[in-house]
Amino acid sequence: MSPFKGSKPWFGDNRVLQRCAQLISRYYREDVRSANLYENVDYSATVHRIFDEFGLQDANVKLLKGYSQDEQVRQQLAGRSFDVIYIDGGHRYEEVTQDLNFYASLVGRGGYLVIDDASCNLPGTAFWKGHESVSRAADDWGGPGFVNMLNVGHNRVYKRNL
Repeated sequence: MSPFKGSKPWFGDNRVLQRCAQLISRYYREDVRSANLYENVDYSATVHRIFDEFGLQDANVKLLKGYSQDEQVRQQLAGRSFDVIYIDGGHRYEEVTQDLNFYASLVGRGGYLVIDDASCNLPGTAFWKGHESVSRAADDWGGPGFVNMLNVGHNRVYKRNL
């Protein structure tokens, strides 16, 4: 699931204003939607290209367009089970907590839950560690029924053991 689109801020390609938005986002360490500087390209085509480049079959992969908080997305996923769920949602504490509670319940036994931007409070300094609010929400959630298997840069990887 992804919106499969960028959301460049209103100031478009002005690099000075883009840099200001990035600095504001880092200073406040919270989600600043206008600081999303991803290009507005066809990301679903990019996903298929990556599968092709690695010789992977994507016939059984269904790309679901939407945001993690969208009710219609949650309704489509409710009651299903997945081997891997990668959460890269909002960065506000409340959004992260809601995503963790909902999406963790969809991970099957032995499956993996990856949380993006959630490693600020973990050891290591070589990589960008994520957002404080996401990390705090992951710490408070604690991974009930999961074991924290691995941390890579700003990602936490949990395995469901129950």
